[in-house]
Amino acid sequence: MNEREQPIRIVGISGSLRAGSYTRRAVERALEGAAQAGAETLLIDLRDYNLVFRDGKDEAAYPADV
Repeated sequence: MNEREQPIRIVGISGSLRAGSYTRRAVERALEGAAQAGAETLLIDLRDYNLVFRDGKDEAAYPADV
């Protein structure tokens, strides 16, 4: 790779809330394959954030992660 080429970056997002999620495992496997092919990878698991359903309240009423 020369100076001007940027590595491929891939982000996988898992939004399942279930423990032992098949979705998360599938995303992990896809990212493993991408990494083996030379890509930079990042897994974002939405369980790691304090997210709630948005219902139209004032934005100040929501956690910072929202």
